[in-house]
Formats: sequence, C-alpha cells, structure tokens
Amino acid sequence: MKYPTGIQSFDRIIKDGYVYVDKMDMVYSIAKDGSIYFLSRPLGFGKSLLVSTLKNYFFRAQGAFRGLKVDSLEKECTVYLVFHMDFNGGEYICPGSLRDAIASYMSGFLACYSWVNNVGLLAGGR
Repeated sequence: MKYPTGIQSFDRIIKDGYVYVDKMDMVYSIAKDGSIYFLSRPLGFGKSLLVSTLKNYFFRAQGAFRGLKVDSLEKECTVYLVFHMDFNGGEYICPGSLRDAIASYMSGFLACYSWVNNVGLLAGGR
C-alpha cells in the first residue's frame, strides 16, 4: 500500500494508486447543499486536498470518480470552469510578488480555457 504523505492533489492520488479514504459523499453534499464555507483546519489537516477534490469534482476529470461513492450519487454530469489558486509554499513578502502570482494563475487559466474566448464569453480580456 502506498500512502499519500504530503500529496495534496486528488488527481495524483487517484492516478498513482495511493490509498484514498472515500469521503466523496461529503464532497457531494457540500457541492449540492452548501453555499459558502470557511476552511479553518490546522496545518496538515487536508484543506488543500479538499480544495483539489472539489476542483476535480466540478471540472469532472475523466474517470477520476470511478468506483467512488459519488459515482453512484451523481446522476447528472455538469462540467464547470474552475479557477484554482494555490498559494501553498509561496513567499509573498516582496512588493508585487502576490500580484505576480495571481497574474500567473490568471494567464494559466485563460490559456487552459482559451476556447472560451472563441465564443465571446471573456470579452475584453477579463
């Protein structure tokens, strides 16, 4: 058995065959019944993994949920655009470093979803 010590990426845990405790019924409940959540758990208690799991849930990574609880709970498969910023491990003490990190995430998002520009949804470069 491989344990995902220090791995904060849902898709990597699933793809690389690490042990995963299936809590997808809770993720499903958050997505269907919830509104706004404040994640206030201590360091090392899975906040980043939960956000990564939610990202994959809304983006509907191909085959990522096969065999998990949500596979039987979810009847409709709606795909959403997901904008995810991860500031873990960054040092944002220099002037402009946070702005540069956000700009980098934005340009990566726009490059990933460049097809959106073709239908005019992101007019004006915003």
